[in-house]
Amino acid sequence: SSGINAEYGPLAVFWTQLIFNFAWVFIFGMAHELGWALIEMVALFFLLCATIILFYPVNRTAAGLLLPYLAWIVFATALNFSLWRLNPVAATVAATGAPQVVDVLESIEL
Repeated sequence: SSGINAEYGPLAVFWTQLIFNFAWVFIFGMAHELGWALIEMVALFFLLCATIILFYPVNRTAAGLLLPYLAWIVFATALNFSLWRLNPVAATVAATGAPQVVDVLESIEL
């Protein structure tokens, strides 16, 4: 029983954080819910930290390969926070459907 938990526990946390990563794209990019996306990203950060900690005893290489991903999550969280802070009307617009004065997300040109 403990062997199964030792093997599948880290994978369950890994898949959970992967689902959170996928969900963030929709919350942030499609729904433009910057506040909810920030909360979700903080949860993703903790899930990824747990994944790394759980992977380390099983496969140190796998744990190490997740470190650049962790760095990206920290950077993306900082960007998410900055956009949320610079775009305070986003919450009002999402709730009321009123036109938005500053829409940082839509003004970014690729």
